[in-house]
Amino acid sequence: MEERTTTDYARNFDPEWFLSHYHCPVDDKDGMGQGLKSIQDTLHDLCSQDVRFGERLLDVGTGPTVHSVLRISREVRDIDLSDYTPGNIQILKDWKDGKRNEEMSLIQYEMKLVGDTRPVEEREQELRDKVKGIYAIDVTTGNVFIEHAPKNPSYDVITSLLCLEAVSDSREVYKKCLANVTRLVKEGGYIIMLGVLESTFYKVGSFRFPCAPITAEDVIAGVKANGFKVIKFTSLPTPGMEDNEFSDCKATFGILAQKST
Repeated sequence: MEERTTTDYARNFDPEWFLSHYHCPVDDKDGMGQGLKSIQDTLHDLCSQDVRFGERLLDVGTGPTVHSVLRISREVRDIDLSDYTPGNIQILKDWKDGKRNEEMSLIQYEMKLVGDTRPVEEREQELRDKVKGIYAIDVTTGNVFIEHAPKNPSYDVITSLLCLEAVSDSREVYKKCLANVTRLVKEGGYIIMLGVLESTFYKVGSFRFPCAPITAEDVIAGVKANGFKVIKFTSLPTPGMEDNEFSDCKATFGILAQKST
């Protein structure tokens, strides 16, 4: 099938394709499983720093899976999820209502990282109970929330995984998206982001979605420009991705930063 480039997430992002190709059991041997493990390892590291994250969390660009909030959910009381794509939002609502389940091996892996020996089903229900809202958002706009906003759109911590650079087609747009999102963090609050560096695209189905080819310097300078102090930044190279059909990223990154008071 011929690949086409698109920025129309609402029409062309296929969440079921995304889940079947990117969201596999963590012991999968084709590299995707190892990538999911690496994401959880990085999130565990950032969430284990000596900070108190507060009570309310917004996850920006959750997608059709809740793996981005598995680890941080242990540190907060209430969680709001968000996405731009209607299909992703519907899947999140179905998950919240118990009609779908998260990839069990991924939950088990996160539990192993923290020494949690409860039944997996109990852990997943605990996460469901902490999710209080699921919102439509557009990070390219100053208001961020589409139509309905939470009563208090100011959060103790914001997480965002593989989102801002993926919905930006240039560094300039990325900077604007980062500014829009960081405005939602309270003074003294935190932001945790994981993403890819120097990527120009990623693939979902027969579509290529352009990415802003951000660097580590762009990420660090971006959070500092919005009033944050970097607590920890990590980066891992992804060799051999030049000819990969799914993405051409050069590295992944993780960052934890605190907003100045």
